[in-house]
Order: sequence, then structure tokens, then C-alpha cells
Amino acid sequence: MILFLIGMPGAGKTYWGKIFAQEYGLQHTDLDESIEEIACKTIPQIFREDGEEAFREMEATTLRNVTQSVKGDTIISCGGGTPVFHDNLAYMKAQGCIVYLQASISYLADRLKNADTKRPLIDDAVEEKLEELFKNRKNIYEQAHQIVDAETLTVGNFAEIIAQCKHQH
Repeated sequence: MILFLIGMPGAGKTYWGKIFAQEYGLQHTDLDESIEEIACKTIPQIFREDGEEAFREMEATTLRNVTQSVKGDTIISCGGGTPVFHDNLAYMKAQGCIVYLQASISYLADRLKNADTKRPLIDDAVEEKLEELFKNRKNIYEQAHQIVDAETLTVGNFAEIIAQCKHQH
């Protein structure tokens, strides 16, 4: 079973992906980390030097390569924009279970303001940028198999998420 974690920047996709994988003995892949390894540069560098379109193509290719190469139960933490471009959402739906980590703009803004890493699409005016992104992505995120509240998520909730994913497939 492949579980895709999607959601806004700051929702905790990488954080929870790692914790759940560790707790439940699953594999974990962070899509952004995979892209950085392949490109030999950071995501902000790719955006700056190659542009968003080049990044989105790289992201779509990497998503498919990573998904094809997994062995056993795996969690894939996607970038915030992954499900939005290149029919990635339909592809992920066909390959596994999509879990949308939903969170309020204020929660996301707090997490991003305190983060060490800067996000390519959110550098300043954090709340405004998040609201704009959310408006554009909300309908896509909500097509996930499951929607969970990132703000109240616990390791214990995850057993239920897995059970529901297995039930749906």
C-alpha cells in the first residue's frame, strides 16, 4: 500500500511521514528531498534558476519514479503543489491512498514563520500567500481519500487512517 500525504506548506507532511513510518515500520520517501537529490540543488534554487514550470515537471517525473520503485508499504510526503499539476492527483489516486493534512491558515503561518527553511512560494506576507495558495488548491486537496486535521493529529490516529485506506483499496 502506498500512502500519499498532501496538504499546504507547513501542514507537517514530512514531519508526520517520518514519524508514522518509524512508528508503524513503513518506508518513507519525501518527494522534495528526492527531487533535491536528483537535481543536486535545493528546491528554492530550482525555482530561482530553472523556474516553477521546470520544477513541476521534475516533480511529476520524480513522483512517478518514486512510486514505481517502492517496495512494501510506503508513505510518500508530497510537496504542497504536487497534486495540483501534471495530472498527479489522478496518478496518485490510481496508485494508492491520498491523505490530506488539513490545517488553518493561522496554524500554517505560525509553523512557517518559525521554520528554518524558506519556502519558494511563500517568502513574505505569509498569511496572504497562504490564503491565495489555499484558495487555488482547496478543491484539489479535498479530492483526497481521507481528510485529517493536521492540528489534532496524533500517532494513535494513524492506525485508523491506515485501516480506512486499506478498506478503500
